[in-house]
Amino acid sequence: MLKTWQENEKKVDEFMEVADVSRLDDEIVALHSEIVELQRSPFARRQGDVMEQLENKAIELYKQLKAKCKSPDPPHGYSDSSDMVGTIVQMVQNQDRVLKDLYTHLSKILICKRRIVDLFPEVEGAIVKIKASNAEVMQMQLKRQKEFWFLLKIACAQRDSLSPSFTQQSTDSETVSQLLDDNQRYMAQLTSLLQDATQEMEHSVMDQDWSWIQFGAVKVDSQ
Repeated sequence: MLKTWQENEKKVDEFMEVADVSRLDDEIVALHSEIVELQRSPFARRQGDVMEQLENKAIELYKQLKAKCKSPDPPHGYSDSSDMVGTIVQMVQNQDRVLKDLYTHLSKILICKRRIVDLFPEVEGAIVKIKASNAEVMQMQLKRQKEFWFLLKIACAQRDSLSPSFTQQSTDSETVSQLLDDNQRYMAQLTSLLQDATQEMEHSVMDQDWSWIQFGAVKVDSQ
């Protein structure tokens, strides 16, 4: 019986590492930090930028040039278009910079989404392993509890008898009581750790709001 308990104790220690919760938690925390940085990017929200301002300016200049071409003065519909040329040059110069920053932002989003997709199966697998380990530990605890009651029954029966070995029986009874106390303490700690690990895994990535990623993808496609 004691050998079985020692083997069960080793199994419990193995259960603490089976789900690799610490590694997954570190990866989730690091990924969440990167997502927060992406949400702070100007590309993550709608706002007026330089390209929109230049576009509006170009449209307005075009309307002015079109109106001047229809007027009899100056003759032959000639008008100075230097402002339009300057605006177009600015748009071309800013286009490369804006596209470079946008592509960098989108690549970071795709990397984060790829890591999220890769993490989901691991998280779900860890939850399944934790639940299976919890069920097995509970079965081990029930069996061990029955064995303790059996030992207590033997100890009480021996104590009631007037055997010459009363002193040795008292020692055995104290040993059983100590084992009971240790069992309750270890099981309380293990149950608490399993519950904490399960709750952390269930409420980490899956409870995050990923709608901003979908919105960003739709915005890029529309452009």
